[in-house]
Amino acid sequence: MICILIGVTQDLTKTKQVAIVDEYNYINVVQVSKQYQCPIYCKVEHNHFVYYTDKVKDKRLMTIEKPNYKKLKKVFIIKN
Repeated sequence: MICILIGVTQDLTKTKQVAIVDEYNYINVVQVSKQYQCPIYCKVEHNHFVYYTDKVKDKRLMTIEKPNYKKLKKVFIIKN
């Protein structure tokens, strides 16, 4: 799946919230967390916890590719 990053927030005590848009223009918000990642079979209706693919060895957990922020055309800040 090709995703385009459209938003990032980070607080020192919170996980990053990332909004991605897939090739069908569906927006999905995930939370980037080093401590916990949802399993790929997670059916709970929530913003899934993920981490970067190159940092997670377990293939049963949800991951995303680490974005190259310098190549992004638009970045929006998501306010809590």
